[in-house]
Amino acid sequence: MDLITKRPKLKKALKILLIGAVIVIIVVAVIDNYVMPAYVQKDKTTKVPDVVGLPIADAKKILADVGLEAKEAEYKTDKRYKTGTVILQNPL
Repeated sequence: MDLITKRPKLKKALKILLIGAVIVIIVVAVIDNYVMPAYVQKDKTTKVPDVVGLPIADAKKILADVGLEAKEAEYKTDKRYKTGTVILQNPL
């Protein structure tokens, strides 16, 4: 016989601990997926214009016009685009 079946109090304590852990996980999941997004966003979303394929200066102006700030992360080359063109953006 194992230790758990020999000690009913230990078995009951482990059952309560397991149920408590499941409840905590459910509460954290609900808060993380529903409560926090509603609290942080408060129904405010911003549509980010697509600036891929535009010259960097034009892309910065378009983003500034809608109240966003462009950040140049790195310079890469891509055969599909001319030098000085936005080839990737995040968020889309």
